[in-house]
Amino acid sequence: MWPRVRAPGAGGAHSLRRRLLLLMLAAVALASGLQAASAYRTALGNADALFDAHLQTMARSVQGGGPFGPDGFEPDISVQIWREDGVLLFGAGRARLPGPAVIGFSEAVVDGVRYRVHTLAGPGRAVQIAQDLDERRGRARSLAFDAVWPVALLGLLLMLAVWAVIESSLAPVVRLRRNVAARPAHGLSPL
Repeated sequence: MWPRVRAPGAGGAHSLRRRLLLLMLAAVALASGLQAASAYRTALGNADALFDAHLQTMARSVQGGGPFGPDGFEPDISVQIWREDGVLLFGAGRARLPGPAVIGFSEAVVDGVRYRVHTLAGPGRAVQIAQDLDERRGRARSLAFDAVWPVALLGLLLMLAVWAVIESSLAPVVRLRRNVAARPAHGLSPL
């Protein structure tokens, strides 16, 4: 009687399938994770640049006598107009910023709240536009997550596709393994 031959590590075909699945799914997950992280960082940077451009546009509009009244600003925006001798001419919003010390962009903390401030100097006056950094970053994160979820969804769909391709490609090998395992050790008929 012939000894029964077993493949190394019982279930060799399963082991091959498992290794292929793990390696391919790990590669897809890693690539999707890197792409999602890149999309998130890019979206945060773009949102930050967009919010800064918005502050600049508002400052130019106010400096030029734009159509803003005390209630015409977003809730997280504060506006102050200073005369060149340091007298506050107009103030709207939550923040009461100190007088304009830095022209351009800066950050300030008022009553424990951090603000991104844009100061624009003009003839005889300076305009300060400030935005609550926590609210701004919350909005930026929301925009960034909106950019990430399609990447994550595509990554999951790609993982499902890889799983289906590997399963269907290895199906003949699995059938062959079952046939060999069910065959008597002394059977010499063709496979």
